[in-house]
Amino acid sequence: MVASLWKSVNELESYAKEAEYGCLKLKQVLEPMAFSYEVDLPQVPDSSSLDAYPLDYEDPECKLPH
Repeated sequence: MVASLWKSVNELESYAKEAEYGCLKLKQVLEPMAFSYEVDLPQVPDSSSLDAYPLDYEDPECKLPH
């Protein structure tokens, strides 16, 4: 089970890194272009705290009667 979880986490991490890198490359293209046309870039919204996403997880083993 831990190996499966580890594999899933690595796949998600890889996907997130690729998406972040793509956004960085796009930003590197758009910033000089906006500067040359004297256009302001849109503001990036504030990020939410992780507390905004509660994990309401209950272990299934705890639900079983003893």
